[in-house]
Amino acid sequence: MARKNSSANDKQKKVRKRHFRQNWRQIRAHIDEIFLESSSNTSNQSNEAEWHESNGQKYLEIEASDYYNLGLMEGKNLGPKIRALKLIIKAIGATTRSKGYTYSRFIEMAKGYEDAIPDQFLHHENGVGTVIDEIQGMADSLKGISFEDIFVQNCFIDIVYGELIPFGANIPQEYEFGCTSFGAVRNTSNDENNNSKNHNPKEGGRQVYIGQNFDFNLTFKPTLSFVMHKVAHHPKIFCLRMGGILSLPTGLNEWGHRVCIDVVKSNVSGSYTIPTGILTRLSLTHARDAESAYNFAYAYPAPNSFNIMLADNQNLISCETLPKEHIRYDIDSWFTSSNTFIDKDLQQYLTLPNYSKDRQNIAEKLIGEAYDKGISRKDIIKILSTKPVICRTPKKITESRTLAFITNDYFGIGNPADDPRGFIPLEPLPSQLRNSKE
Repeated sequence: MARKNSSANDKQKKVRKRHFRQNWRQIRAHIDEIFLESSSNTSNQSNEAEWHESNGQKYLEIEASDYYNLGLMEGKNLGPKIRALKLIIKAIGATTRSKGYTYSRFIEMAKGYEDAIPDQFLHHENGVGTVIDEIQGMADSLKGISFEDIFVQNCFIDIVYGELIPFGANIPQEYEFGCTSFGAVRNTSNDENNNSKNHNPKEGGRQVYIGQNFDFNLTFKPTLSFVMHKVAHHPKIFCLRMGGILSLPTGLNEWGHRVCIDVVKSNVSGSYTIPTGILTRLSLTHARDAESAYNFAYAYPAPNSFNIMLADNQNLISCETLPKEHIRYDIDSWFTSSNTFIDKDLQQYLTLPNYSKDRQNIAEKLIGEAYDKGISRKDIIKILSTKPVICRTPKKITESRTLAFITNDYFGIGNPADDPRGFIPLEPLPSQLRNSKE
């Protein structure tokens, strides 16, 4: 299914928009010195970055006065990870060259995603800037890394799963993703297991548990990090990062909104729309709960095919998604998703109909049994640690393995069975503050 060509007027608008942004970046390059001098005169506490360790797991904490400074500090602290992802994307381009997909082509494709970002997200809000400023800040802090290098990383998942796979470009196994997500909702008024720091008894008896293993080839491990950042009046966000991707769809904000995602190999090409890395960041910045996150995400066509879980402290929504249609499930018990669809009508769109089916069946069995016995939040990390199918530790180096995980309470680089479990440093705000905080 090929992407439709834009009309002549649309093309002219896109060219003007891109030229405007290019001119802006050229101007910005001349005022960086002034900008940095101004920011250094504000408050030393408003622009800080520091690595912390929680139970053996490292995470980067950044507090920034604006998004450009956020990008500068991200670049300085995540530079090797950004460079590593650039090398991986260039390597993919080398393997798909025969299909016409090179790194230069990926850069050109990324411009289509950039043009698709609505102008409302490009205006400087209250002087703190935008995600475009953040990307520019990362690029400005790293020698040999351009704005385009960072931006294409934020389109990486969309290019692979929204175009290369649907159009038949053979992607080597070592560059594929494989993930498993779990969610459960139950009345926990009398649950003795809710002793974690993230449990807030004022939220009432209904509780939502959510967790995910993120599976990649070992090639990707040098690109991964967990980052907690805070910009001005925007909420704190804690999420998994890959290279210069602003936010993988695995994380939470201080309003209690959480997200997990599993990409799906489909034969339906994605749309040129807000790329995944930026859409996730915008959602975590603006969505206060699962419903507002759902409304935000599905206000635009999807850039690829995926399953997503959107949660808050009371609600859990799961969606099976194709670029221009999706199926929504409002969960009152439990749900699990992997790299396949469960809806019968969506099976026709899978490039590999049997891919991930065994893992999906085992995942359903594990969480179903735990739920029937009275699931607690501790059960989620226990299920994620189940080898060899859910917690994947293959002997072959080319096969995907669990390289990151997250739940309501825990996070980590590695797998939850063999590696330390860090404690999530972000505690959700009480409901009265979530409803009133600007």
